[in-house]
Amino acid sequence: MAGWKKAFFGWLIRKSLGVRAHRTEGLRPVSGGLLVIANHEHPQEWLTLAPFLPDGAWFALHPREMPPPWLRRVCFWLRFVELDPLEPDHLRPLAGHLRGGGVVALFPSGGGLG
Repeated sequence: MAGWKKAFFGWLIRKSLGVRAHRTEGLRPVSGGLLVIANHEHPQEWLTLAPFLPDGAWFALHPREMPPPWLRRVCFWLRFVELDPLEPDHLRPLAGHLRGGGVVALFPSGGGLG
């Protein structure tokens, strides 16, 4: 992804929401994958984490929290994967991505379940 677009998105999030990120260089997989587990109260809080994750990160979201198509196009360096707690098969692609050295962000309290 073009670095300036992601940097601009990060700047916009920091300015509008007052988000600060420290030591994001540690959010890079060294060997194997990286699983980021973040608690959240609002369905769109993935937006605050998105600019600080490496390109190609996958966001596992409850089906009710999936962003609209236009927002997925804005955040084109991310991939959104439905993770329905009632469908265990939804974990297979996430596990494969992690085994391949990818980054997955998971919100365990999503979907009003937590």
